[in-house]
Amino acid sequence: MSTPSRYAQNGARRRQIVARHRARVRAGEPCAICGRPIDLSIPYPEPWSFVVDEIVPVAHGGSPLLWSNTEPAHRWCNGIKSTRSLQWAREEVARQLAGVSRIPDEHRAKPSRAPFTRLDV
Repeated sequence: MSTPSRYAQNGARRRQIVARHRARVRAGEPCAICGRPIDLSIPYPEPWSFVVDEIVPVAHGGSPLLWSNTEPAHRWCNGIKSTRSLQWAREEVARQLAGVSRIPDEHRAKPSRAPFTRLDV
């Protein structure tokens, strides 16, 4: 017998938290990670869609059902954060949005001078 997911056990409570965060986003609250506005008209699978993020990740003992442990975020920003700290995620998202690479120039692969040829297989 399989165990039910944490959302199946407390679905009504989680939906209530999501609805409250949606209302906060409608009122103008930005993404808690990148600070940019969240467009609620973007459907879920898209990277800039709305999700509820746990400040202390569930993997580290945080509860997805506590109002004080949740905040609105973009799906992309939440994916960057994963199970890391909020401060790390803010720095990493800002770095990626600025286009700064973590790989130093001397270790970055350089393009070859060989022309691209098409293989007709």
